[in-house]
Amino acid sequence: MSAALGVALQPRLRWAASISPQLDYSKAPKSITILIVAGFLVEFAYVKDVPFLSNIIFHSGIEYGHYPGIPVFGVLLVTFSVFYATYLIDLSCQSGGRRRHLLLLQFAVIQVMFLMIMSRQAILLCVIMASVLWLSAVKITGRRLSLATIAAGVVMYAFGALGNLRSGFFAYSDNSYIVQFSKVSEHYPRQMPGQFLWTYMYVVSPLGNLNSLVTHVRPNFDFFCVDGEYDSGLHRETPLS
Repeated sequence: MSAALGVALQPRLRWAASISPQLDYSKAPKSITILIVAGFLVEFAYVKDVPFLSNIIFHSGIEYGHYPGIPVFGVLLVTFSVFYATYLIDLSCQSGGRRRHLLLLQFAVIQVMFLMIMSRQAILLCVIMASVLWLSAVKITGRRLSLATIAAGVVMYAFGALGNLRSGFFAYSDNSYIVQFSKVSEHYPRQMPGQFLWTYMYVVSPLGNLNSLVTHVRPNFDFFCVDGEYDSGLHRETPLS
């Protein structure tokens, strides 16, 4: 729906350079990235645990999904970090040389912090937004689309590998957990590496859940029923239970 609306409304949505504020490349100080890193370090000290180190390397400490963080502060820290990482990418797309490299380095540092808390969601969100900004800032060519496709495949593979690692005592190549947990059917293409099963399940689960509800759950409410009386104009023979 978003794609269709974008195409339909494109003639009415023209970017007007004369009224759009220009980005100031100087407004991305390294001090903000340093403060973000400091915030994560304070959180690690408060919790006395670094999820990536404890789960992936030492196989001890707080299990994935139980990392508490600092109440309120942790949520604000992650949310602002996602925003600032996106801002850094936006600036890097419109700058060049050493300036671009420094901005990309700051972006990578923030992603490392997300990796330390094992937040695939934050990393993937930043990568998707970075990809959209990059593709919007360059001329689309077959070569660049090919590179973007390859990069998407690498990201999906890494997404699944990290999911295997953080799920317990599993190697990055051990997909037994997601296979058992997802109860994937024979329709999944067996020639595809199991790491892609994570992305596959995230994509098909919403529609699969809806299909399951429609198939197995019997309706217990009718919008046309008011205080036990049905609208006679609907000509229903029997009400829904």
